[in-house]
Formats: sequence, C-alpha cells, structure tokens
Amino acid sequence: IVLDFSKEVAENPDFIVTREHLEQWEAENGQIEDGTFVALRTDWSKRWPDIEAFENKDEDGNQHLPGWGLDALKFLI
Repeated sequence: IVLDFSKEVAENPDFIVTREHLEQWEAENGQIEDGTFVALRTDWSKRWPDIEAFENKDEDGNQHLPGWGLDALKFLI
C-alpha cells in the first residue's frame, strides 16, 4: 500500500508518520495485513536534483525533512 501524506508534508516539512496516523488509516481502510509492503508518499523527491531544496536546511544547518516515526515503524514490523 502507499500512504499518501504529500499534502501534510507540503504544509509541514518536518512531518513524521506516527502510529496514530497508521491506526487512523486502518480505521478508514482496513487492517494492514502481515507481509504487506507499505510505502510512504511525501513528494519530497520532486525537490531533486536541487540539493538545497532537498536538504531544506535552516539558518543553523539543520535539515527539515519528512519521514517515519519510530513508533510507526515498530507498529508495522
């Protein structure tokens, strides 16, 4: 399955998928079955090959990127 959080990432580049997001998805779409490949769509790849846009660093050099939260990964595993 593909979890599309591209709208959330467009509004918040630090968006992190949590277990709560996965449980909400399951409530709307059904349980994610064992062995299912789960992909995350953020559209962040559209920033490539612009390295500055892709890394999205603030004035202190810290990157602001979307991704998976540890609780979400543990839930899926």
